[in-house]
Amino acid sequence: MEKKEKESDTRDLKDTKTIDKKAIYKRALRIGLGFLTLIVLFIGFLLIYLHNSSFTVAFNQIEFKGYFNDKDLGKIIEIKENNVSIEIPIDVITTAFNHKIEEMSEQNGYIINNGFIDTNESKAYINTTIHGINIPISMDVTLDNDNREIQINFTNMKLRNKNFLTLPKSIEESIKAKLIENKEILNISLDDFNIPDIATIHSINMESDKVVIDLVIDETRTKQLLADIAKVKSDELYGIYKNDSDNIRGKVLDIIDKEIISTEDIEMILTDILIGNEELIKNILILTDENKIDYVLNNYRKYITHYSKKDITNEKNKLILGKIKNYCTLLLDQVEKLPKNEYVVYLNNPYDKDKDVSVFIKDIIVKDNLDIPEDVYDKMSFLYNYADKNYMIAYKIDDNKYAVVDKTNYDFIDEKDYLSYQFEKPLETKVFYDKDIEKSIKEYFASEVFIRYMNTDGRYAFVIASDSNNYQSYERFALEKNETWKIVDTGINDLYTFSINHPGFNIRTITDNFIEDNIYSLSEKDINAVLDQLEYRDIIPDRKEVGIKYCSYDGKYISMKLTNDEEYVFSIKYSYLDKVYKKQTAINKWKDISPLILLQDKNTDKDDAKTNQ
Repeated sequence: MEKKEKESDTRDLKDTKTIDKKAIYKRALRIGLGFLTLIVLFIGFLLIYLHNSSFTVAFNQIEFKGYFNDKDLGKIIEIKENNVSIEIPIDVITTAFNHKIEEMSEQNGYIINNGFIDTNESKAYINTTIHGINIPISMDVTLDNDNREIQINFTNMKLRNKNFLTLPKSIEESIKAKLIENKEILNISLDDFNIPDIATIHSINMESDKVVIDLVIDETRTKQLLADIAKVKSDELYGIYKNDSDNIRGKVLDIIDKEIISTEDIEMILTDILIGNEELIKNILILTDENKIDYVLNNYRKYITHYSKKDITNEKNKLILGKIKNYCTLLLDQVEKLPKNEYVVYLNNPYDKDKDVSVFIKDIIVKDNLDIPEDVYDKMSFLYNYADKNYMIAYKIDDNKYAVVDKTNYDFIDEKDYLSYQFEKPLETKVFYDKDIEKSIKEYFASEVFIRYMNTDGRYAFVIASDSNNYQSYERFALEKNETWKIVDTGINDLYTFSINHPGFNIRTITDNFIEDNIYSLSEKDINAVLDQLEYRDIIPDRKEVGIKYCSYDGKYISMKLTNDEEYVFSIKYSYLDKVYKKQTAINKWKDISPLILLQDKNTDKDDAKTNQ
């Protein structure tokens, strides 16, 4: 019995333990489910909270370039000696930040919607969407620099704000990778502010609602650039600056004349470029040469925006013209007054044909007592515009630039264009018989000819000739040799008109008195009287055997050539035939015989050279 009772008690004890274990399992399960429910509810609540707790992104949209183009830069850039400080409002950075966010594409379920940067807390706040759930994230912001670029770095990402949960490392890395996939979002260059590359970043500081960038200027490089400009300054323009009372040009001279450029000078130039109207740098460039202007504008074009190389060139030209225009007008007025019957145009100068001299700028100044400084007229020369038929004044500015001025217009030309106005050096002229020239004259008349005058330099020639059928009249010829001799003009009776219509023609080939001398025709009765006298004086044996094949009369002397090729000259006294000599004897005795009535000897090689003045 007792045994049965013990067995029963043992069974009851086992049943009780079994019941206790089940209760414990059930209780643990209930607790676990409750805890899990709490976690799920927490996560759900958190997600709902985060989903509906996006950061409010509110800022004034200010475009980066628009801000620096439209803003008075003097209010945001401070210059002191060789240091420059720039203030960038946080709205400008946030606007650029959001533009870059908008360009980002979805990646692995991550989307960055918008954000802003708070410089007061050195924080960035972004609203993201991760697999359809809005997640606001905060992160620390630091600003670094690399010479001329500002780099924005993001670290320590957390949900919502700094007091909330830190993001899982994988999500943080994914979002960071998303932010830096376009590196431009992280970099701001000094080029965006039109800061020349002589400046580099010294430090960056986040202050209340703004970022302040402190720059330092490379003094050595700046001073060297200004020294290089000074080395190639235009002496012409430098002289104009010296005599100019303009305040800006006075400052330019103060800078250029110094052996060592001061820090104050650098500050003045930086102020002019960054927040001024660039008048100082413009007037510095006006003073230098074309190569240095090209160098500065090519390397600093984005910083120098108020003017172009053309503007600088125009300013140079205005200064030069301002110096010489009145002098040029004065000289041209005097040249126009020169009598055209005394002065012709020879190459580029007036030419006094009676004195056989060319007239130069200094000659006009002395002749008319003009008040023109020597340092000005020494650089002047005449040019003649054969197309427009007027004189111009060329003023040498430097080795490769000339100002060309006439009464109504002006131009600026280089050395090549200036030389295009010049002519080959005139050759020596001489009275000389040339059978090739005579051949061209024969072809013109289609007959034999009598050469009264022939003068040539081998390139140009002037001839006075009569044809054998009408030997008492004559024609004037101008010829030019281009492989063969070609007649370029005939019937020349106005030397000035001829000179302006034939550029480069050697005027010295033309006899001085070819127009002024008068030639008269002899009648048949007059010619018979001459033959009678020749026969009477035993110069010819019989007029039936020897006749006259050429004669010419100037009112005082009769020159003749007989059919036996002998030449004589009769003098006329009181309308009667007086003395008669062979040609050479007559020339020696009578110095007033007009050369125009005499025939030029075919064997003449007499040096009658005229030296170019």
